[in-house]
Parts: sequence; structure tokens; C-alpha cells
Amino acid sequence: MRKIAIANQKGGVGKTTTAINLSAALAERDRKVLLIDLDPQGHATEGLGLASAYDAEISIADYLVGRVKAPLSEIILDAEDFYLIPSNISLFAAEQELSGMKRREFMLSNLMDRVDYDYVLVDCPPNLGVLVDNALIATREIIIPIQAEDTSLRALGLLFDQLNAIERSFGIKIKILGILPNIVLYDGVSKQTLDSLKGKLPLTPFQIKKRVEIKRAWRDGKSILKYNPKLDMADNYRRLADLVDQGGVK
Repeated sequence: MRKIAIANQKGGVGKTTTAINLSAALAERDRKVLLIDLDPQGHATEGLGLASAYDAEISIADYLVGRVKAPLSEIILDAEDFYLIPSNISLFAAEQELSGMKRREFMLSNLMDRVDYDYVLVDCPPNLGVLVDNALIATREIIIPIQAEDTSLRALGLLFDQLNAIERSFGIKIKILGILPNIVLYDGVSKQTLDSLKGKLPLTPFQIKKRVEIKRAWRDGKSILKYNPKLDMADNYRRLADLVDQGGVK
């Protein structure tokens, strides 16, 4: 079972659309895929048309803090051709509760031991808190969506510091499968920024360019592969799935 975190502590970089559309692209390859929406804001849950689950009485938050011992299957929902553990408003409180618990960083790892999928993807919140620590320790692989702008690159340095700190503290290795330029505009700033990174970071050999239909698909509760499978960026999400299958950027 491959487990991958989709993470960047900077918001607005296309993290959730990456998580949704990569899940759809892997499922299109007949992989059994579970997407965990670990962001208390619930954008992936909403973007798959399942916003009503955000207020469910029992949620991933209850499992993380140990209030519920029932099979995890009770909160797993069908979402297109893959599966979803939805976010919940109680994740805000759970993040605070976890901070005072022993081995708090391993709660998600314990839950993942109870599922069996080809791929488990985790859509992380836009911060460097205990939920992201849980995701990184549980998955040991990460895809990092970025925007081609200076503020995104500064945030990337903070994320690298966090990855290094976790590796040192827990004696693990976290593999960066790829840094995915997202919401890329046709302008000189984007090109100059990406050119400056080539050869220095494991950038994917393709980009997700800004397309209004990607936003429309999210509002319609669908992946772009369902909303408009012939869109050029749908093919790039398929290329991302291929890259993941092959073990990441070489």
C-alpha cells in the first residue's frame, strides 16, 4: 500500500485540487484509492460534492483522538471511482486535543494499519501543525504543490525544514515524489521562477496551468477527469499518476 501526503503550509497553491484529481487519475488506472481529507476546512470533502458529511456526528477526528474504536469503514464514503474519509468541523478541536497526547504524531499511522488500498492520499491542512506531522509520519512520501511565485518558494523552505526535523526526530525518511507547479500563468514571472528552480529541486516535468474549468469542476463536486476528461490539464493529472506509479521524479 502506497501512502502519499499532499502538503504545503502555504494556502492557495492547488493542494486540494491536486489531491482530488490525482486520486481520480489513479482510480482511472484501476487502482483502489482512498483519499483522506485531513484539512479541518474540508475543501476536498466539499469539492467532491459531500459537504453534508462535514457535520457528521462521528468523524476522522474521533478516531484520531481515540474516542471511537469502530471499524474505519463506517466513515469511508464513495466518491466517484475512489473512496473518501471526509473532513469534519471537529478536526479543529482535535488538533488541539492531539497536542497534549502521548505519541500524538502516530495516531494516523495507527488508523492506516486498519485499511487496505493500493493508494492512500492525505490532503493536509495549510500549516505545519500536529495533523501535518501525523500525515508525514504515516505516509513517508509527499507531493508538494507550489505556485510559481516568490512567496510560495519562501514557504517551501519552511516545509523542507519541517521535513528534516521530522526525519531527525523520528529516524525516518520522507521521500519527495515531486514538486508540482500549480495554477501556472502565462507570464514572465512564472517562467523566470520555474527556470530558476530547474536542476535544484525535483520539479515535475509538467505543470498544472490555470484553467477556469478546474475551479468549475470543484464547484460541481467532481474531479476534472469526470467534469471534462478531455481538458489538457486532465492529461497532466494522468501524467502525475504515471509519475507516482513510477516512484516520483528521478
